[in-house]
Amino acid sequence: MTSVAAADCAATISTVCIFNTSDAKGGRREELDRLFASLSAANAALGGRRVRHYLLLQNCDEHALAEVAARAPAFTTIRRVDGRLSLSAARNRLLEEFGAEMGADDVVSFLDDDAWFAPATLEFVVAAFAAAPELDLFFCRCGSGPAAPPEPAELVDPRLLDLLRYGSSNTLIVRGAVARAVGRFDEKLGLGTPHGGGEDTDYALRAWTNARRARFLNARVIGHRDPFQGLRAQYYRGALAALARNAASGWRVKLQLVRKVLVGLYLVLRREHSLATWLQNTRLAFQ
Repeated sequence: MTSVAAADCAATISTVCIFNTSDAKGGRREELDRLFASLSAANAALGGRRVRHYLLLQNCDEHALAEVAARAPAFTTIRRVDGRLSLSAARNRLLEEFGAEMGADDVVSFLDDDAWFAPATLEFVVAAFAAAPELDLFFCRCGSGPAAPPEPAELVDPRLLDLLRYGSSNTLIVRGAVARAVGRFDEKLGLGTPHGGGEDTDYALRAWTNARRARFLNARVIGHRDPFQGLRAQYYRGALAALARNAASGWRVKLQLVRKVLVGLYLVLRREHSLATWLQNTRLAFQ
């Protein structure tokens, strides 16, 4: 285990790139302002380092764009679309336009619009990447009551199961070189697609495969709604599809794929979904 001091930042990290999307008609003004505030605080704390925030507003007209732009930090670049995209397609739209701006050693996050960084969290993450040139993937936990990283904050070498349990767009942060290697989100997965999820799991698995080293902070240092077990059945098909698509990357992923199938059977026994639904979702996931 390694203890990382938040102030121990090397000059190798020049930019923090945050890519996220929001529905202008989704009623999340307060959540978006909370995200803006957390990014502004982190940008100030990082001193000479810069935060770049790329935001795609969906269901957005020119009036709504101007209203959000007036509230956003100066380092936020906003684009809009009239209609609605899937979550993966929205992230890819931003990557297509701004992905070339990511430096190999930059810090990259795909935070949701209703998530936020607890005080000192982003500075801690930047310090961890700067202190370990081989570190390519960092993840932590999130929750509705996040706190600053504990002192001392211990980073551990994670198991793949840890990544599958806690690695999401909110908690997963990668080095720019890995973000370039992973590339686009799979637009057949995620919210707004028939699978309804799995894009984060797929991205996390591909990042894991491309990373030289991954580290895990077992603490809730990023804000987001608390996990709700009632959603397990809803996201089962997408997560299973992501595992199936990455099964060729190694026996550990294959083992987790088998485990996920068994989890589906457990959900049947718990009556969180029916046997027919499980069979259909499992078949579609493997297709």
